[in-house]
Amino acid sequence: MTTNLADKTAQVVDARPPGRFNGTEPEPRADCEPGHIPNSLNMPFGKILDPESKTVKPPEKLREVFAAAGADLSGPMVATCGSGMTACGLVLAAYLCGKEDVPVFDGAWVEWFKRAKPENIISEAKKE
Repeated sequence: MTTNLADKTAQVVDARPPGRFNGTEPEPRADCEPGHIPNSLNMPFGKILDPESKTVKPPEKLREVFAAAGADLSGPMVATCGSGMTACGLVLAAYLCGKEDVPVFDGAWVEWFKRAKPENIISEAKKE
């Protein structure tokens, strides 16, 4: 993941809600602040679900969700989230769209926050 900061080979797509991703709402863990990995894209897990049926949207709708997040399904991609769980939903969504090569950064935001250099933690809260 740190190599990707420099070479930007893979798109990093984060499944957390916008407030946690942007750093404006708290993380559920007391020892972790909100924010995101530099250059990552936010695609909240809930966006892959049909709001009425609560099932995963069909591939044509999932492609729209990826596009709205700025994610290009034809390029390399890594899914992440807060702890590695909801990122798996993004992997499933990509798979249903025909993209079978999306790994999960299982260290997720928790590991990134605890190990990254401060300049590699992006948060709206830091700008205040």
